[in-house]
Amino acid sequence: MKLPQVQRILREDIPEAPSWIAKLLGPLNIFIDSLYAGLNKNITHDENIDCQIKELSFTTSATYSTGSWESIAFKRTTKNKAKGVILLEVRIDQSYFSPITSASFVSWQEVNGNIKIEFVSGLANSTSYFCRVLVI
Repeated sequence: MKLPQVQRILREDIPEAPSWIAKLLGPLNIFIDSLYAGLNKNITHDENIDCQIKELSFTTSATYSTGSWESIAFKRTTKNKAKGVILLEVRIDQSYFSPITSASFVSWQEVNGNIKIEFVSGLANSTSYFCRVLVI
């Protein structure tokens, strides 16, 4: 859907309106400007969506490939209970670029307002990682 071309309402647009309309148009136009700017490809996760982006560093255990994992927990800062935790990025820590070639996902649960990551798939044993997750 395209945004409308009209972005402001001017006093001259409604000459038959009473004189007090100018006091209403000022705040209304400020609201319209903000709404138009937001809907014109400027909506951000942090400012417009109830979510949390969390950066984590951790080292997998020597027996990670057999399912050994030490849970990672952090406080949820969203207003609502988490509906999902999405893995945005995972890479070997301190590495310029080292792709993770296995499918990666986050197994998680929420416990008393804390997000508890139970497992991240597709990693290697005894390796330090940096990851970024999105809590929605």
